[in-house]
Amino acid sequence: MVHSHDNPGLHPADDASRNEEYFAFIEKNLSEGVNGYGHHVWFVRTSILRQWWTEPGGRRIPRALDLQNGIDNNVIIDCYLIIFSILVFIGKPHYIHEFVRQGYTDARLPFVNPPRVFGTDPAMVDMLRLFRDRQWKFCPVQFSKGMVRKFIDPRQILPIMESKLLRSSPKSTIKVVKLYPDCYDSGWAPSDTIVFKEFRTNEDNTLRYAWARECNALAHIGPCDQIVQYLGSFEQKDRCFVMLEYANGGSLLDLFKRDTLPQTITEIQRVQKSLMSLLLAINRIHNLKLRAEDQRTGFAHRDINPENILVFQDKDDPFSKDFKVKLADFDTATAAQVIDSTESGPQDNNGNRTYSPPEASRQHKAQEVDLMQVSIDCDIWSLGCVLADALVWLPGGWIAVQTAEQDRKTTIAASHKHLIGGGYGSCFHDGQALLPCVLRSHQAALASLPSTDGISQRVSDLIERMMLQPSSSRVKRSMDIWNEFDKLSMDPVANQPYPEQRSSSRPFSSPPAASSPNTYNRQSSFGDGLMTLSPSTTNQIVPDPDLSLSTLGLGSPVAHNRASLPASPSPISPGSRLETPTATYPPSRSSSFDKRLVENKDLPPSQVSNGGSSHTALHQQEPHAHPEQTSVLFPNKFVSDIINCRRSRQAREEILGFERFKQTIQPRHFIIVIDDSTLMRAIEQVMDIAESLVWLLKPIDSLGVEIRLTSNPNKRYQLNPKAFRSKIFRLPQTTESFFKPIREWFRGERGSGPCNMEFALNKIFREAGVVNPDHPTSVLVLTNGIWEGGCNRGDNIKGTIAHVVKQMESMNMLRTEFTIQFVSFGNDPIGIGRLDYVDDNPPKNSQGEKWDIVDHKRHTDNVWKILWGAASEAVDGS
Repeated sequence: MVHSHDNPGLHPADDASRNEEYFAFIEKNLSEGVNGYGHHVWFVRTSILRQWWTEPGGRRIPRALDLQNGIDNNVIIDCYLIIFSILVFIGKPHYIHEFVRQGYTDARLPFVNPPRVFGTDPAMVDMLRLFRDRQWKFCPVQFSKGMVRKFIDPRQILPIMESKLLRSSPKSTIKVVKLYPDCYDSGWAPSDTIVFKEFRTNEDNTLRYAWARECNALAHIGPCDQIVQYLGSFEQKDRCFVMLEYANGGSLLDLFKRDTLPQTITEIQRVQKSLMSLLLAINRIHNLKLRAEDQRTGFAHRDINPENILVFQDKDDPFSKDFKVKLADFDTATAAQVIDSTESGPQDNNGNRTYSPPEASRQHKAQEVDLMQVSIDCDIWSLGCVLADALVWLPGGWIAVQTAEQDRKTTIAASHKHLIGGGYGSCFHDGQALLPCVLRSHQAALASLPSTDGISQRVSDLIERMMLQPSSSRVKRSMDIWNEFDKLSMDPVANQPYPEQRSSSRPFSSPPAASSPNTYNRQSSFGDGLMTLSPSTTNQIVPDPDLSLSTLGLGSPVAHNRASLPASPSPISPGSRLETPTATYPPSRSSSFDKRLVENKDLPPSQVSNGGSSHTALHQQEPHAHPEQTSVLFPNKFVSDIINCRRSRQAREEILGFERFKQTIQPRHFIIVIDDSTLMRAIEQVMDIAESLVWLLKPIDSLGVEIRLTSNPNKRYQLNPKAFRSKIFRLPQTTESFFKPIREWFRGERGSGPCNMEFALNKIFREAGVVNPDHPTSVLVLTNGIWEGGCNRGDNIKGTIAHVVKQMESMNMLRTEFTIQFVSFGNDPIGIGRLDYVDDNPPKNSQGEKWDIVDHKRHTDNVWKILWGAASEAVDGS
């Protein structure tokens, strides 16, 4: 971004009326914003002007007018504050009488051309031109109700304190922005933090239609608790914006990926009810009161998917009573129209096809340009798919959602190849009806939820019976579904298990209940060290129920017989359920199985009991043969968990996944490189994370974990492994004492500026013995990606990595014997983009083959994935 002072000179030319004290005050209290050209510019807020002119006893207005003021001071303060401030700034305060005489108040600013009401006197014209050029500093955009598709001059300043990119697409960018508190009207927005959705109309003018569709849709909807609040829209310098309330929980997709799960039955039911309430959002958009009362008017959303549903939650208690979700992103919505008896409307081709209904499928290339007639109840199907994702996520977390998607992909690839080319490769249907594997994923999820959860079974029943049906059998009105759900959720029996919770050819025996049946681990139970994806699983056309349990991570693999299902199943009739072959169902997350998992931490998986059943676990294969299975071998543990374990003096061996990681990764040396540039030193958790990783790796690294700092890469800090292992040395070197000089250096005062990462890594990697075939090594680089080179995308670092690859080749090393893991902090888009670029563009070896030794993970990602890094292709690509 370019910094400027919007117009030449902070001060006007010297003249007799210049008020030095006033100018000094203005300069001291400037705020920074952004104009329509993308330049960071300075402006003064109205509250600052009011503070200056109303100082008690200051008599500043009369003094500025040389005590010749015939206007009440209160009139100037209330109606002409900005105008008077600009006039004083340009040395023309006496012209305030002309503005008052014409009734030209602050509300009419800014003006682009000198107002004609002031006449054509040359002196007046010259003053107005100077006024026009200087006004932008005093007239930032004041956000208020009624800003609908408003045109804003590119010179006018958007009063944005902070801005962060949330996501970007070829169509739009979405940023969360914080406004100055006195630059928007009271009651206009819930807080000073809002969302700007910017359509790339400066690159593609046809996107104006998408902008207009979203503006029109949101304007028609009005207030609705289940739809994101519309704050207004504007256009500036060929860029079109929609302003929306800010959802602090991100999108539903973000929630899925965070893998922080509801912990109690109350929380599960709260999430289910909030998601089901989106039926009320659909009801609103399908039933607008825009025409005569006897005509039903509305529109279809056409793109309901987890990314277009926003989450609002308490930061410290994510599933408290404040948890709610809202529907967003209406840029693919149809125009509001009278809905006839067919309830159909034109369907464009812009929505997410994974969640689109069978009747909207464009299975042949020739249909891509067609404007198909699709019923508005397509939104009910799409929401049903979202609810199906959520049902799987509740017990299994994000990896269970991904595995369910893979089941659909496998089924479609095997039996419905015609859907793949059209972008329907992971959709929920076969072009006509729901895929049976979706029902099986529901059965697996329900089997793994606590036995006292009755509401999830009812949600599953409503999804399957009323929503995920072919158009001819689907319930048309969302309120019918909501009313049935609301009636069931209010029923006291809803907290009891569903009478037909599981269909089996023999009675189901519940697993032993835990001592605290209403709670379970906040993190996903998936990957507790017992679940894996069988190679044969991916070859199944339609996985059977038992196989779904293991592949979804909701239970352990069991011996089973393949179920033979037709390649093109008939539509699922309302209320029907697939018969489940005899199976040993997995215990829920509240069962004593979770405790046995910890108690039997030293036993191989084949010896860990699963509710009384025994089986041969696929994990008995050699660990090194399948490092890509870490996502299912290890539970979701994060660096924050490791920090908490240290603080509570918990043994490393009690951390789920530690023993298996230790056995699988050893022998291996770890080097942690810390970017200690100014911006990184400002991030408090960097040292805590680095120290906790050293503590975790201490018994694994026989050479001693090594620390390097980028500002002094030649200085090596290394744990004394002999002191740690020696039986004679009774006082081993503690992690705290090892880290004390590192913390002191990190906190020290040094020159500012970005890190020279290329220089630091070259210094480290060219040292003798660092790249060594006798010592397989992982290098963890803790950084924000903000390095010397400005916008350089990372090609210089690629050169450094290419040199390492040459070293490895000359020593006949394997690809996994030396890996580099970038662990990122902060949200700088250039920095994160640079790290992604280095990760996604590996150098080539002498044979011209890509030699990928680099991975990039966020510091908030799974700690086992961070530590595996590029040593596992699956983890590297996740």
